[in-house]
Amino acid sequence: MGLEKTTSIAPGFRPMWNIHETGVALIAVLWILAILTIVVTGIAAQTRTEQRLARNLLASEQAYHAAEGGIYYAIHQLSGDQGGSGKKLVLSTLRVGGALVTTEVTDERGKIDLNTAPDELIRGLIQAAGVELDEASRLTDAILDWRDGDSLRRLHGAEDADYRLAGLNYEAKDAEFDSVDELQRVLDMPPEGFELVRGGFTIQTHAPDINPMVAAPLVLAAIPGMTEELVSEYIEAREASRAEGLPAPAFPLGGSPYITFENGPAYRVDARAEIPSRAVARICSVVVADRRRGPADFSIIAWSSSPY
Repeated sequence: MGLEKTTSIAPGFRPMWNIHETGVALIAVLWILAILTIVVTGIAAQTRTEQRLARNLLASEQAYHAAEGGIYYAIHQLSGDQGGSGKKLVLSTLRVGGALVTTEVTDERGKIDLNTAPDELIRGLIQAAGVELDEASRLTDAILDWRDGDSLRRLHGAEDADYRLAGLNYEAKDAEFDSVDELQRVLDMPPEGFELVRGGFTIQTHAPDINPMVAAPLVLAAIPGMTEELVSEYIEAREASRAEGLPAPAFPLGGSPYITFENGPAYRVDARAEIPSRAVARICSVVVADRRRGPADFSIIAWSSSPY
């Protein structure tokens, strides 16, 4: 008979190989848990980000449409408010859904038309913005050369050869301005100078004169003969007559060929909508009264929007 070798294990004793296998399994489980935690955390963070983006997108859309509603509300108000007072109307803040909307209506006759205004008004506006006379004259001649239909260069102006010499890939337009922003393409128009004068120009009135009852101080200062003191006195008298419902005050320069007291037909309508702590949207539009269909009938001829 052969002898059989037996191995006995004392109570409470665990073999070393079992302990090693258990440790490896524990480490693996811990790594899996760590990886799952990272994955779940990432998914949760991505979900929160997507939810936030969706809320922001929704708020932006709501703000835009609230501003759009403000535009049409202002046009409705304007339809019944063409009494010739030449006023700049700031409506009370409206609530459209969860948005606060402020609208402003401004008569474009208070601005200088780039396509029809005489050089005196254009030069005067540039000077009123702080540009020296020589530079203002040069820019004015360049503007006039841009809008006229010929290739004859004014004394300080700029025609096709001047644009080529400056290394630009375009020439003088020799046609009317299609927008006020186009003024930036005129030779040597400085960006900072454009920002100063852009609010005083328009292309919508098709008139050579301005209505002083709705003109900003900078535009009033552009009128030949107007001084800083005269501008201040006139604005004070204008606001007083407006507040009391009186007719427009006499203009300091009686008989000036640069003024009119006619309103419209073009108006700028601005609307700003804000959803507190979430979104803001702004819409700028230009509307024109269609007098063939009645003074209360308006057509929108320009529209731009900017969330910010």
